[in-house]
Amino acid sequence: MRLVTPDDREHSEGSSFGDELRKQREIRGISLREIADSTKISTRFLEAIERDDFETLPAAVFTRGFIREYARYVGLDPGEQVDRYEHFIQAIEEVEAPEIRAAAKQEAIRRDKLAAAIPQHRIRRVVVIAVILVPLILGFFWLRRQFSSSPGVDPAAVTTAPVATRTTPERVPPGEAVPSESGELRLVVEATEDSWLVLHADGSQVHSDVVRAGQRMEFTAREQFELKSIGNAGGVRLTLNDRTLPPLGRTGQVVRDHRLDRNTLSSPEAQ
Repeated sequence: MRLVTPDDREHSEGSSFGDELRKQREIRGISLREIADSTKISTRFLEAIERDDFETLPAAVFTRGFIREYARYVGLDPGEQVDRYEHFIQAIEEVEAPEIRAAAKQEAIRRDKLAAAIPQHRIRRVVVIAVILVPLILGFFWLRRQFSSSPGVDPAAVTTAPVATRTTPERVPPGEAVPSESGELRLVVEATEDSWLVLHADGSQVHSDVVRAGQRMEFTAREQFELKSIGNAGGVRLTLNDRTLPPLGRTGQVVRDHRLDRNTLSSPEAQ
């Protein structure tokens, strides 16, 4: 696949595929380094996806896997994003100049001639190697996807992390306080605008997704909460043990690594 030029994008259907992914990532206040650390995909490949630089990317089967992992981490539908990628590639190919297609055809003819000149025993050897390696490669990517289906969560932490429970919004009537155990911290998150929220309780991730306007969630912890990332600080209202906390930022501001614990309750700013 050749490098996509600005003219190609201008004549393709809809906006640039990579630009749209980048905008969705930046809205949520997520960096490419965060995605790379969680999915183990090279930052070089992630940047190439956002630039529509498909010449830098590996074979299409691997690129589709990268797009799925990228979309899953930022909270987008993986299947929908792969379909958008396929349509974008198809649109680019439809506007390629006739001479480029002719050159590709000549290249295919040249490869066919070279393949015909390879001794049959070498062809059989290549086929055997491919039959062995392809299932191994596919199995590797399947296992990696299973372990990375929850972005940023260490699989070992599922059984060893301290207890951190989340109460579904439907079970907590608005305006009513939920009794807590002695010494327990209880955090209520209410969204007045759409925002991206990554929340840890006692060191274990308990939420990493978009919070929609009007949504209400409740979490508990023994020692502390860590707000790893809030994509729209002015659009989220926080209540810690029935005490309303002041806004952590203004609308559209990204706030990272903010800690809430018992010292927060004694702060004069908490109502």
